[in-house]
Amino acid sequence: MIIAICPKHNSKGKKDVSGAFLPEAVAFVGLHGGKLFQFDNHAPPRIRAAAVEQAIWNMQGAVDMVAIFCHGTKRGIQTGHSIRALGHLAEVIGMRSSPEHGPRVVLYCCDTARDADTDAKDDLEPGPGGEGGFADYLRDELRDLGYSSGHIDAHTVVGHTTKAPYVRRFYVDETRSQLGGEWFVEPGSAHWKAWRRGLQSDSGLRWRFPFAASYRNVLD
Repeated sequence: MIIAICPKHNSKGKKDVSGAFLPEAVAFVGLHGGKLFQFDNHAPPRIRAAAVEQAIWNMQGAVDMVAIFCHGTKRGIQTGHSIRALGHLAEVIGMRSSPEHGPRVVLYCCDTARDADTDAKDDLEPGPGGEGGFADYLRDELRDLGYSSGHIDAHTVVGHTTKAPYVRRFYVDETRSQLGGEWFVEPGSAHWKAWRRGLQSDSGLRWRFPFAASYRNVLD
């Protein structure tokens, strides 16, 4: 069972919800089944956060994936959650997650895999990165709660909600590095062009990869 979460209302003068977040969330649910939940992004942040947490909690059966489609920064996302207050969101996700896989989250939200400093260039460098950003904080919260499997996928740039290729995976698995996340596909690597083409295509890659153990399962 999956839950896809997105806002209800377009930002002023934009079609960010109707043109991107909502259709991508609908496509995600159409491919995997599950539930679509739209939060009221005109409500105060604490109300949005509580509504999103309640929607996850109300899911019937174990949740295999929480997919969030909205605006984001390295410090927070449009649901009303920030790095200063992630404990309850992590607790709800963890408690509703599938015991088979552990908590799995995909943040189709800009900049959530960035690190804490002001330099954006180092967010595209090789190796682990994103230490101190939103995705990293959420992963750390899940680890602190005692979970030792699962992952969080997020991207490091401002771009299309599902087509941005700079995706890092933050493993909840305690045997892996606790410093940031690893590239799902290393920029400039042999598979980089195929990865970028696949995300832009109608193959469904951009909605399938969060379930894959590695890019080899979806590209090869």
